[in-house]
Amino acid sequence: MTPPAAVLRGGLELSKELGDRKINVNAIAPGPVETGLFLDDKTDEQIAQVTKLAPIAIGSRVRSCAPTAV
Repeated sequence: MTPPAAVLRGGLELSKELGDRKINVNAIAPGPVETGLFLDDKTDEQIAQVTKLAPIAIGSRVRSCAPTAV
């Protein structure tokens, strides 16, 4: 299972578990995000390859992802 699929599956399972308590669960899986953790120790070529694999072929930035999670 890919990491994004695991995040979405985890969200689904949590929503089933918590739904009777009227607790909503949302999951986001933006793909590669330009952070120090992602960029460290990678060449430009490696970053380009990983970014290409994302459903939307642009690198996400924390600023574009954060409002979705709030």
